[in-house]
Amino acid sequence: HGAIELLPALPSVWKDGSVKGLVARGGYLVTIDWKDCKPCHVAVKARIAGMCQIRSVNALKLEGTLVRSVKEKDDFLLTFDAQPGKTYSLSSF
Repeated sequence: HGAIELLPALPSVWKDGSVKGLVARGGYLVTIDWKDCKPCHVAVKARIAGMCQIRSVNALKLEGTLVRSVKEKDDFLLTFDAQPGKTYSLSSF
């Protein structure tokens, strides 16, 4: 659906962890820290300008702004306008 899905197939035995340097469609570099199988901190570096959509099992906020994810059926969707070269920090709330 065009959104970056965070931890879509995380094995339940990997309850806590992190990953760096994932390249997502749309020109984004993603780093994720998770706890209890839910993202707690995410960094997204945009390589190109455009609307960035992040889908997650839990609610996230874009740090330094009022942007928060919106509940959809079984997950949450966060949308923001990304600028090339900028890194965006997301955290759970």
